[in-house]
Amino acid sequence: MLAEFLEKLGQDTELLAAYKKDPRGVMKKHGVADDEIEAIMTKDEKKLEKISKTSSSGLKMLYIATGEEL
Repeated sequence: MLAEFLEKLGQDTELLAAYKKDPRGVMKKHGVADDEIEAIMTKDEKKLEKISKTSSSGLKMLYIATGEEL
């Protein structure tokens, strides 16, 4: 579910704006698993790769899209 969410986040400016205001809530609403949310919020690339099969490049793209620092 995380990969689909990341893809949609990169294409939907309204979703991105909502994510910037409430990242946890938006991820939860879009079916991202709690452990994936926690890994994203804590920027734990190794944990995220392990639990979601999303490469660290996917996580980096999330930070680029949202303007967050790595």
